Amino acid sequence: MIESQETLPCAPAPLARTQSNGKATEDRGGPCPRSGQRLLAVPVLPDGSPDWEHRLIGVLQNLNAKGAVVELDSPADLPVTELVLVLPDPGDGMARCAGMEVRAALRLGPERLEVWGPFGGLADALLRPENLAPRFRPEPLAFAPAFPESVLQKWAEVGILRPVLADRVLLCPRCHGLPSFRPGCPNCGGVHVASDQFIHHFTCAHVGLVESFLGQEEVICPKCRTRRLVVGSDYEYLTGPPRCLECHWTGAELEHVAQCLRCGLRFPGSQALLQDLTGYHVERLAPLAG
Repeated sequence: MIESQETLPCAPAPLARTQSNGKATEDRGGPCPRSGQRLLAVPVLPDGSPDWEHRLIGVLQNLNAKGAVVELDSPADLPVTELVLVLPDPGDGMARCAGMEVRAALRLGPERLEVWGPFGGLADALLRPENLAPRFRPEPLAFAPAFPESVLQKWAEVGILRPVLADRVLLCPRCHGLPSFRPGCPNCGGVHVASDQFIHHFTCAHVGLVESFLGQEEVICPKCRTRRLVVGSDYEYLTGPPRCLECHWTGAELEHVAQCLRCGLRFPGSQALLQDLTGYHVERLAPLAG
């Protein structure tokens, strides 16, 4: 059913906001497009992909923060109910985009179709910054954007989205899941490691395990038999090298050992896969920029 245009939320409304001095300023994102401006309308398929083959040229009739009215060069009715509108910014010429739900359409002639509706729906969700940045997803235990990578790549291929480097992460070399890291044995990957505590007696330079210095009620050097040693003035504590309680390895340093949270693989941290996380950027229309 065709709705009355006057009842839609995209009826004419001011596109300016007011400063504290009472002067109106343009909304963030540059000057708003004006009526009569040419635009490109890209239909959005149900899976979120662009229907680039059926893109349409049109003219903006009305626009505010809630929705738009556009006139399209279209001899046929729209096959979808979602459009991404692409308009050049009158200030810098850069294309700005908005996702629109088609709520109603009116045939103006054999080659002209007027459509109107609010900003929102799947088309708008595709352009929101929070949906274009890779985030940690608990179910797959991996980083991914809100939409499938294949869908976002299609929008990038037609020039609507622009790929950007969002972050770099270390991943499991087997399944590309997210690992956790802890210090462990570089020989067997075990985490049961310990370091012995030693005492260094300054006077005779003897170094031995703490247990060998302990008398019944005092600290006694087992080499020179000096009694009543005082920490700081007569001796100091030293920490020995790490020692693996599983394979009995000992060495100078532990290694970061990783364990994949998805497949359970335990591996040296140096074998983790370094992967770039790709996000996407789009310039949105001034009423929607944020």
